[in-house]
Amino acid sequence: MPIRYIFCVFLLLSVLSAEAQVNCDTMLPSPANSQYVLPYPAGKTYKIIQGNCPAVGGHANTFALDFNTLTGDTIVACRAGLVIWANDQYADTDWTSGHENNVFIRHNDGTVIRYTHLTQNGALVTANTFVAQGQAIGLSGSSGNTGGVQHLHLQAFRDGTSYDKWNAIPLNFSNADGPLDDQNMPVNGQFYTALDSNLVSVHGHLDVPANLRVFPNPASGIVQIVLHLHTGSNVQLEIADQQGRLVEQLFSGRSGPGKHRFSWDATNAQAGLYFIRLEIDGRSASAKQVLVPK
Repeated sequence: MPIRYIFCVFLLLSVLSAEAQVNCDTMLPSPANSQYVLPYPAGKTYKIIQGNCPAVGGHANTFALDFNTLTGDTIVACRAGLVIWANDQYADTDWTSGHENNVFIRHNDGTVIRYTHLTQNGALVTANTFVAQGQAIGLSGSSGNTGGVQHLHLQAFRDGTSYDKWNAIPLNFSNADGPLDDQNMPVNGQFYTALDSNLVSVHGHLDVPANLRVFPNPASGIVQIVLHLHTGSNVQLEIADQQGRLVEQLFSGRSGPGKHRFSWDATNAQAGLYFIRLEIDGRSASAKQVLVPK
């Protein structure tokens, strides 16, 4: 066989191989704008035990996240969509590759998420049904290629044409309390808490992570605000109306690490939408607050 022919075949295979890769340098927008929530209920915390694009391992050259969920733990939909596949026939002791219990959900833009390694009889939804964001869809397990390690394998795909690793896309989560890397993605080895709808996570490129809880929401009187700082920071906390005009400044100064409580007496404020604006060392976040008529 001519050397030139062999070289051309090798070059073609190299090009095809290069094309069948994800761009591990992808930069995501801020998670505040993400359409996805963490795949477990509010208040739960899990660790990522294998993250995106490691040098070696099952996630090499692809985007996927493994959370250290235990058998029987509830898994929820990261985003509303149509269940296109659900199976749960395999035992948790069946670690054969291809014997994973899964739920696949397609979203309105064509993207698909797979929720994999569910427990036997652990699919809580069936194909051709619609699910809401945050709805329980399955119970975690260790079916299929897990080596006996209980976890949830979460992987999103650009579309449903292929579920190979090269078609995967990265995710971040609007309700995640936990650190991000410089690509706005979750970090391998770190813990992530799912915040409820009244919590905002102040991470991104902040040097000092924090979270803010506002309740009740809606309210008609006193609004309680709880701020948790991981380290000492310069903090400014204020209320703004829907037009962005300052209504009241609740705090401005230096605060130490830990939990800090504030309250806003909204008894005489007009009903409508307001914003709790938080600035930490020059970086900002906000939470929506609705006031209803008394």
